Amino acid sequence: MRPIAFLIVACLLRGAAADPAALSDQAQKLAAVGRPVEAEKLWRQALGISPHFFPALFNLGYLLFKQDKFTEAEPLLRRATQALRDDFNSNYLLGATLAKLGRSEDALRAWREALRIQPDHPSLMQVMAVEYSKGRYFGEAADLARRAIEIRGNEPNSYFLAIKAYQDAGDDTTATDLASRAA
Repeated sequence: MRPIAFLIVACLLRGAAADPAALSDQAQKLAAVGRPVEAEKLWRQALGISPHFFPALFNLGYLLFKQDKFTEAEPLLRRATQALRDDFNSNYLLGATLAKLGRSEDALRAWREALRIQPDHPSLMQVMAVEYSKGRYFGEAADLARRAIEIRGNEPNSYFLAIKAYQDAGDDTTATDLASRAA
């Protein structure tokens, strides 16, 4: 009876080794219990079988991002955005990765794509407003910060960012109006 059970398990494992979804699911479980090295190997194995398999691309990219391996994460996340174009998370994380690499313009492009997918995402608007301000795109920063206020309402951080963006844009009248509304 034991040899038969062993053969069944061996056959199941052999089948899983050729199934990117099964490999990715197992990698996800390993990552969840703090075994990133083994998870990375399985995700890479899944990508060896199916190079455009979104779950492996995204999850491996995310794992590398969390490990501050931004240069390694970037091509995986870019491929993830191509494999599943309307995925908010992969576009958002690609933008965050590019920002960590000091590539602000590229980060903003990825975030604009994420905002296209979820146009009412106030946290992303705030991140983008800050990045636009760094690049001296004050008008764009002000517009996004104002949209975040319209969505979030009376959240103080939204007002602070909008007031600062309008001041930077040279629109003190709107900045003052927002400050009085926030008070």
